[in-house]
Amino acid sequence: MLLSGKFELYKVSFPIKAMSPNSILFAVSKQAIHSPVFLNAAALTENPLERMKFVMCNTLSYIYPTHFFDKPLNPILGETY
Repeated sequence: MLLSGKFELYKVSFPIKAMSPNSILFAVSKQAIHSPVFLNAAALTENPLERMKFVMCNTLSYIYPTHFFDKPLNPILGETY
């Protein structure tokens, strides 16, 4: 199917070993779990330099959870684990 030029990737089967049992909503919420801690601390800080440090820490806290190999399930496409 891919070699014919029709790149309809939603029709391509994906190995179950590469699937994550978690949904996309869970993956996004897992990434943003530290945001209230850092952003509340930034809001309560008077020093602009410290505020910028907290905002940068919030941005860097997204790096680790976003790098995962497993593809989250998409229940709209009927994918189940």
